[in-house]
Amino acid sequence: MTATKHWFTRGLALSICLSMACGGSVAGPEESSMSDAPDAGVTETETTDFEGFAIAPPGPDFKPKQPFEDRLAAAVARAEVASVLGGAFVQVTRAYLTGRAPQSDLERATFATLDTVDSDTMAAFARMIEGIDDLPSESATRLYDRRFLLSRPTSVLTADALGSAFKDELQTRISLQVFGDADASECLLNERPGLQRTVPCFDIDGTRDSSCNTVCRVGEPGLRTSIRTQGFEPKLRAGDYEPEEIASTCTVDENNQFVCVDTPLAECQGPIGAGGTCLTVPTAIRGGSVTFQGFNFFNVDAQIRLTNTVSGQTRTVPAHVCGDVTSGPDVTDCNVNDLVTFTIPETTPVGRYRVNVLVPSSEPGEPAFSTDSRDQPFLDVLPSANSNFDISSQALNCVEETSPERFGSDEVGLTVITTPISVDGTFGDLRQTDTTFGNVDTGDTRSMDDLHFSGAIGGAIGLSIVGFEIDGQQAYKDRIRGFQDAYAAVLSTLYGQAAGAIGGGAGSLTGALLTGATIGSVTIGAGAAALIGAGVAAATTAVIVGGVALWLPPDLIMEDADGFDFGTMSRLTSANFQNPVRHERRSADGIKVIVEPCEDGAGNNCEGSAKNGNEYRERRLYDQSEEDSRYELILRYRRTN
Repeated sequence: MTATKHWFTRGLALSICLSMACGGSVAGPEESSMSDAPDAGVTETETTDFEGFAIAPPGPDFKPKQPFEDRLAAAVARAEVASVLGGAFVQVTRAYLTGRAPQSDLERATFATLDTVDSDTMAAFARMIEGIDDLPSESATRLYDRRFLLSRPTSVLTADALGSAFKDELQTRISLQVFGDADASECLLNERPGLQRTVPCFDIDGTRDSSCNTVCRVGEPGLRTSIRTQGFEPKLRAGDYEPEEIASTCTVDENNQFVCVDTPLAECQGPIGAGGTCLTVPTAIRGGSVTFQGFNFFNVDAQIRLTNTVSGQTRTVPAHVCGDVTSGPDVTDCNVNDLVTFTIPETTPVGRYRVNVLVPSSEPGEPAFSTDSRDQPFLDVLPSANSNFDISSQALNCVEETSPERFGSDEVGLTVITTPISVDGTFGDLRQTDTTFGNVDTGDTRSMDDLHFSGAIGGAIGLSIVGFEIDGQQAYKDRIRGFQDAYAAVLSTLYGQAAGAIGGGAGSLTGALLTGATIGSVTIGAGAAALIGAGVAAATTAVIVGGVALWLPPDLIMEDADGFDFGTMSRLTSANFQNPVRHERRSADGIKVIVEPCEDGAGNNCEGSAKNGNEYRERRLYDQSEEDSRYELILRYRRTN
């Protein structure tokens, strides 16, 4: 493409933007907002100011939307990590609009994608970039990575630079997931000892030892899912256990119902909790990683000893320690959040193990000590495998449409993106599924049959879910979809370039987490893959929200980012394991997300047992308080071989 065509495209984009009443500078004090007349019966005070949005306001059949200034303030307040891909979009699109020729492989690929964008959407892109340029510096750099915002149109963007920045973003997001700390060097890439706490207990020979450690929970890295141990403090009562924490035998009966029967004490071969409750034994796959949460992990030279309960054979593996330095030294229960992560070696025989955390004494010359033998957690080591899985949507349920209902029905646009990550650390292609539902009212259900992923899970799958309340005239909806499609295409190109640079780089994040390289002083195995998948999903969600939810009038009503490794998918789709417990969290943009198994009496396409053969179905509820809306998405996970 010649420079003349680029300059013409930019001029056309800007002229179209002005003709569409895109508005001027976001920060400009003399600019006026423009919007079409609202529905009959709406008072003047109920009109919406669309100044700042990247495209024209909708027609008269729209529901009032949040003002741009309110969205911006909320987005800035909630931003934990600046978006690298969002910043790269700004830099490369700005360079494209100047008309200069591409000067790197990344620019050639991205410019070719931008060549396919229609003039209306390019006008919106130009307006969006102008709006970002006019944001206060503090706001802009909280939303978009400053390394790209501060670049000039003549600056050349390369895949290596983008890959390095994207790796930094993923490290930050994973560190937030695992340790609640945005500083990845604090625990993700290094180690930190916890505090030594005086904990009276008895050593294996019955002598009193005032320095033992306690394991409270066993789970995946970051304790995304976890099982409380028999040593949990303060002590649990018999009725305190969650269903998945109680050992049971589960089957699918003749009516295809998932049925579990608690294991009686006389048959218990694992840990025993309060009231003689037989407790679940956590599982891990060979080559996967496990995290213990507990207290008194005060030395980074801690190790893990695995003892086979049948053969008595032992092996010791290194551990990665991240101590809780916030809780005071007088706190000696499971409110302390010391974390120790380790990897099950690939050569570990399949079977049941007792696990000791060996923490060297802080006093010179004293021997190492371990957790009281009565409270050593059990762990079942399972073989790794290569099953194929499907992830699909079955239904969208409108529990409560956006307010005010008198303005008519909702029109919902749903985007689901999956990102596979292979065992060798290679990032796969983004797969995007877009679905639109019109005339959605409170109580409505829309059946779906959208397949989001199908195949083998090597390392992990990242899952990103974003939903908008669109409504408006057809031309307006088409313009929104055109913007989203073009924006996604450009981001997909940038993601591919960044992923390729990370996947092929020595010492890369994926290589370190997935292929046995060392982070800090411990080898982290494939079990941490789910964290990378979730990190990629969070980054993908953030860049969509920062590019669509902020700069287009449609309101964000659904937002989610998750990751699944092979072990998680295997447990979900196996009748040998209990259903996971209900889980609640907040999305990056503040939407309440509730994830729970389907059940009898649930209704709305979630009726019946959550498990049926090799299938598991769950309900994800999105409660958007700012819009007074609640939507449910019914997902199905299925093992196909």
